[in-house]
Amino acid sequence: MDNYPVVLTQTKIEHLFATPLIISELPADIAAEINPRLKELILAREKETPSQKASNNGGWQSDDKITAWGGDETGTVVSAICQMLDQITVHFNRTGTYRGGVAWKINGWANINRKNNSNVAHIHPGSFWSAVYYVATDDDEKSGGVFQAFDPRAGLPLMYCPVLRIGLAGYMTAGNSEIHRPREGQCLIFPSWLSHAVTPYTGEGTRISLAFNFSV
Repeated sequence: MDNYPVVLTQTKIEHLFATPLIISELPADIAAEINPRLKELILAREKETPSQKASNNGGWQSDDKITAWGGDETGTVVSAICQMLDQITVHFNRTGTYRGGVAWKINGWANINRKNNSNVAHIHPGSFWSAVYYVATDDDEKSGGVFQAFDPRAGLPLMYCPVLRIGLAGYMTAGNSEIHRPREGQCLIFPSWLSHAVTPYTGEGTRISLAFNFSV
């Protein structure tokens, strides 16, 4: 066994059970137009209504009816996300499969995180897709407040050995988590079953985002 005299050939690697994180953006001119309005609207709502308590650890979270009170600006964000969902969702029926045309049921809310605020790990049960749109962020890479997605493969932690990694591209964080630092005007779309969190924000600014669930 020391010299491995037999060599495997015709090797290919198939990446099974991938988990999508779609990272997209509104056109810069549209984001620049609607984000200041959304920020003003959400900060005013914060003064008028108490925070909901869900995944938020500190900070403020609105009710989940932002599609009713969020104005045309929220409608613009929702419309853009739905257009993307039409491209990435396949509908099965007796006559075959097709893309798009899903009559989504949508609920959404606003989030405000300031210094030392975060969101604990959670999923969005009862939905198919979830999305986050970033109205106001912090460009300081040391200020935290990043989106954190956890490996969903339930059995993997039982097999995990801290001194070993799968030595293939994209697998170095297997059994752990991946992070993404968002920026204003950016939208993240992911399966609602994907456990995710927001790490503690240590900056001095005000981070504002919209979150949505899409179900049928």
